[in-house]
Amino acid sequence: MTGPAVRDIALDRYRAAIAPLPVRDGAPGAPRAVLFERVLLSTPLFFPITLDLHAFRDAFQLDGLYLAEAYDAIFDPAFAAGLLPRRDALAAAPAGEAEMFVLGGSGNHFHWLLDFLPRLALASAGTTRLVTADFGPRQRESLDFALAALGLPALPVRPLPDGVVGVRHATVPTAPARAFAVAFWR
Repeated sequence: MTGPAVRDIALDRYRAAIAPLPVRDGAPGAPRAVLFERVLLSTPLFFPITLDLHAFRDAFQLDGLYLAEAYDAIFDPAFAAGLLPRRDALAAAPAGEAEMFVLGGSGNHFHWLLDFLPRLALASAGTTRLVTADFGPRQRESLDFALAALGLPALPVRPLPDGVVGVRHATVPTAPARAFAVAFWR
């Protein structure tokens, strides 16, 4: 007998039928911001998993940019078995106070610029940005450039290691459309 597994579900279907996750919509083609009180993040892809073991490939997969196989392990029952202790600890933790904005990231500069930095359009001042552990000087430089263009102050960055981490009070942007990323940089 196999144990529980992470189940893939459309984000809007989950919101309508299971739990009312708050979502901030942006301009057409812009990423949406999904607010989680508690969420498990599978990094380095920053794929969110709810405490009831649901994930949203439709909203958070970077279509065509990463191999689908990168996500396949998330839906394996063995992966869920490893999540259970982290899930239980996160469920028992007090609510988060400071907002964590899950910017995400990539060591590939092209993906950093087009797939992650445009998500800043949904950010607000005073939040800690969560990025990949390989966050380097070139990425900091482009992050500061984008923040200045948006009129936001320099912001704290918290790198995360690969694996699964629990985050409280997290805003997780969906993947931006390529046309939105181009407009962001213009």
